[in-house]
Amino acid sequence: MRKLIYLLLLPLAVVATACGGKKGTSNNESTLATMDSVDAHGLQRMQTSKSEIDFKFKGKDYHSMVSRTPDENLPHVVNEMGDTYVDNKIVLRLTRGSEKVFDKTFTKNDFSSVVDAKFLSNSVL
Repeated sequence: MRKLIYLLLLPLAVVATACGGKKGTSNNESTLATMDSVDAHGLQRMQTSKSEIDFKFKGKDYHSMVSRTPDENLPHVVNEMGDTYVDNKIVLRLTRGSEKVFDKTFTKNDFSSVVDAKFLSNSVL
């Protein structure tokens, strides 16, 4: 589990390294919708978000992409106030040229060993 936590912290470390004040080339691109949505059935969805960054690390070019999207295939979540949400999945992808360094899709169940089950049942990722 420690390895998973370290892998989740990797993009943060990469961004901190890329933005650490050294002069270099960097291309930041983020896309974020502005509002959550509610459909005719009362299902709420968080906005889709996507963040991409190109950076150099130890002389090699990398590309990082993190996206969060509502996933209709996951069970719906009812929060403590009775609102029903579509749960999210998060995709984390790190590439060096055409080589995949890391590529994983996370759901909240990936964190069930470190987060209380009651909290997970009432929360979205």
